[in-house]
Amino acid sequence: MSLLMRTGERPHEVFDALVERGEIIVHPTEVERLEALSNADGLIVADTREQVAALNAAIRDRRLDDSRPADRRVFRTAAAI
Repeated sequence: MSLLMRTGERPHEVFDALVERGEIIVHPTEVERLEALSNADGLIVADTREQVAALNAAIRDRRLDDSRPADRRVFRTAAAI
């Protein structure tokens, strides 16, 4: 699969294999995707600054709802590429 990804050959097969392995998760709606990402651990990369802003707001809101102390460093986990 690594070779197929590098060459760009048969992208549909690569995509299907990554979905089957759980490497890619397709969410039915933007709201569900944002919810899942706001609960994720680790580094999150977004395509646009608008997506980063929405994700950071969702993370902040979740943390406030969970009564966790605010940590501004968390809001920098999303980055636009």
